[in-house]
Amino acid sequence: MCFSGLAGWRWFRSSRNRRPMPTKRLNCAQLRLEDLPPDRRLSLAEAAKLLPGNPAPSAIARWRRDGLLARDGEVVRLATTRISGRSLGVTVGALLAFFDRLEREEVSA
Repeated sequence: MCFSGLAGWRWFRSSRNRRPMPTKRLNCAQLRLEDLPPDRRLSLAEAAKLLPGNPAPSAIARWRRDGLLARDGEVVRLATTRISGRSLGVTVGALLAFFDRLEREEVSA
């Protein structure tokens, strides 16, 4: 790809031509995951903002696809849903259940 210099980039990034950002649905600085109702649906980006350690939304998508290894040796996958048939979403209850299953200790027989 050939770019004709930075003049076009500056024009694109100027404040006059910048589109307004969409409004945030959640004020994530003041909320915790436990404060929300379990049936509240979140996008992967909203869920990433609420989780400690600030993981990327792609990391949450990997938890869905590949899963994580729990302490008892089981591979645990995150349950997600489709939002509007296109984008992935997760419920607060599914996130809490996912983390509970990850922390479950090995049961001795």
